[in-house]
Amino acid sequence: MILGWTLIGAVVGLLLGVTGAGGAVVAVPLFVYIQGVTVRDATVLSLLAVLSASLFNGFTQRKVAHTALAVQIFLFSTVGSILSRSLKARSPDAVITLLFMGVAILSLISVWRKTDTVEEFPAEKRPYPTQNLPKSIMSGISLGALVTMTGLGGGVILLPILRGLFRLSFSAAAATSLLIIFLASLFSLFVQREMLVARVDFVSALALIFGNLCSAWIASKLLSSIRTPILNRLRQFLLTAVILLSILGLFFKI
Repeated sequence: MILGWTLIGAVVGLLLGVTGAGGAVVAVPLFVYIQGVTVRDATVLSLLAVLSASLFNGFTQRKVAHTALAVQIFLFSTVGSILSRSLKARSPDAVITLLFMGVAILSLISVWRKTDTVEEFPAEKRPYPTQNLPKSIMSGISLGALVTMTGLGGGVILLPILRGLFRLSFSAAAATSLLIIFLASLFSLFVQREMLVARVDFVSALALIFGNLCSAWIASKLLSSIRTPILNRLRQFLLTAVILLSILGLFFKI
């Protein structure tokens, strides 16, 4: 259903654009209910949705993204993706669903946990010293494994990591998260490309991208018109609502 692909693209794009996370959390249940695919297939299709959405939204927020940190975490995430590929092939749908829900619950807790972060930085980007390399290694490998296993594009995993371990502000974490999501999702799709080719046709992909583009434009307008304290609170409530609905939706599919 082409309209379904467009709707999923729009919802995922808007959520990623505003929060920097949650795209796959909502995409997986939407693919399951709207397109009627299995949870296993939905975890791969969701990566396609967040891939294009993170590209468009990341471009509009690139000035506040920590590019070097994003690339560093992504490089280590490829190890996790490769190692978890065979494990996913042997895992039942119920196990993948439970893992998805577990990560979503932990992310929900982190959204409301108070974190000491750096100030909302303006022009220059804060450099990251080499002592953060162990954090990048641990974060990257965990991210790659969970992205491949659950189809989560990484945002609900990354926001807690970037805000908690690296002490980024919400805006900086969201922008950096989008860049990592794009790179990690692209690689994870590459290692699962056989399934993607079998499930997605050209017209469906175009419909998804069209939805992403429309919502990315709307998200950029919202970000420029809402003050930071209000925007951060909006992000918290929006992510909370999406994660809770996704958990409940998949719970009834187990």
